[in-house]
Amino acid sequence: MARFQRFARLNRVDIRGELRNMMGDSTEFRGQQESVIRAMIRGEGPILQVARTGGGKKGAAIVIVPLTALREDMHGRCEKNKTDSYVWQSGGSHPVTTVIFVTPESAVTKGFRDFVNRLQSRDVLDRVVVDECHVLLDASADFRPKTLELGAMIREWGVQRVFLTATLPPADEAECFRIACILSERVHKFRMRTTRKNIAYSVKPVSAAAAQQEQAEDAEGCRIV
Repeated sequence: MARFQRFARLNRVDIRGELRNMMGDSTEFRGQQESVIRAMIRGEGPILQVARTGGGKKGAAIVIVPLTALREDMHGRCEKNKTDSYVWQSGGSHPVTTVIFVTPESAVTKGFRDFVNRLQSRDVLDRVVVDECHVLLDASADFRPKTLELGAMIREWGVQRVFLTATLPPADEAECFRIACILSERVHKFRMRTTRKNIAYSVKPVSAAAAQQEQAEDAEGCRIV
């Protein structure tokens, strides 16, 4: 009941006004940011947002972040904006904050499951956000195997699930949804172009002789002294 009351209060929030209060009077939502936020406020889910990099309550949100540097950056932004947040550590106290950052590996541990149970017993857990969700496709028995357990784990939490990425081609969606344990027909998708015009690459053919010369030069330059 408490979660539904929080969603009801969120529906009355002026999200454009709150954005400007936080980021400045001239700030506007970019791309589909506003649509995604409104879907979250309505309690819809699962949600998938695919947007290029930089494209942009008192309940708790768990944010699963696979990269340490990205997690620290997000935590720093929360502190700068005076948003109550916490980076999960396996030892020590575990405060209940508005945002809890955790790695995929830690999210499937018994210690974190117990923490989630604590949040749910207080009826304060509203949603879980999986950032860089394309890493689900990279996981295997030999590389970040615990990540493969993530989809089934967060499904058991029974809260709104939001998946964010800038790197998920339409052809890979079905496999990503399978690993994430979500039904494709129930996903609310928000996709925008992820191409970046300021980045380009080119492929140039190289003759066999030139390739051999380059390899020889590289070999000469790599020596142990």
